[in-house]
Amino acid sequence: TRPVRSQTLRARPGRVVEIAAIASAYRTHRGCSLCPPFRKPPTLCTLYLPTNHSGGIRLNFEVSNGDISKTAADAIVVNLFEGATAPGGATGAVDKALDGAISKLIAQGDIRGKSGEITTIHTFGKLKSPRVVVAGLGKQKDFDVDAVRNLSANLVRALRRPGIKTVATIAHGAGIGGLEPEACAQAVAEGAILGNYRFLKHKKAEEDRAEITTVTL
Repeated sequence: TRPVRSQTLRARPGRVVEIAAIASAYRTHRGCSLCPPFRKPPTLCTLYLPTNHSGGIRLNFEVSNGDISKTAADAIVVNLFEGATAPGGATGAVDKALDGAISKLIAQGDIRGKSGEITTIHTFGKLKSPRVVVAGLGKQKDFDVDAVRNLSANLVRALRRPGIKTVATIAHGAGIGGLEPEACAQAVAEGAILGNYRFLKHKKAEEDRAEITTVTL
């Protein structure tokens, strides 16, 4: 893997106008002209998202390259198209690190790759991350950038629970899906923002309230 230079981009509470910088960073691994001078890896774009009228959630987006199976995030997200009989790409690499656990679940019919399907596999020390999430993409011919955005939002909602603050994900659709990688990266970021948003001003504080704080692409 190549070293990835780092930059930080800040937006005022409620503004998401610089979200395209995440796509730019994903493409170039260097960030954009709006960012301050280069720092150490990995590339980092920071956005502030509103939860109520008095403040906001800090949601960090990191862009990194390398083997996703080696990340120490609280959850790793990979994917599978409907009808696939064997995992490939990043999903295949994670499957290999898990001694074929994903392949076995596919063979048993527990993972089918259908749209909306989310399967959590606990790694029990086989990976640095304690969880692997396999997201169903549905039929490949129907999968587009809008589907990437919806998938990202649904994943963040599903993973927003105690114990999970950091999530590492591949850019869904950018590999075998044949979609533009930059557009996929932007759609993942947009979906994460939508999925992480909650209006809490008139709600009581929840004892088990959990928020995703970092998403790594």
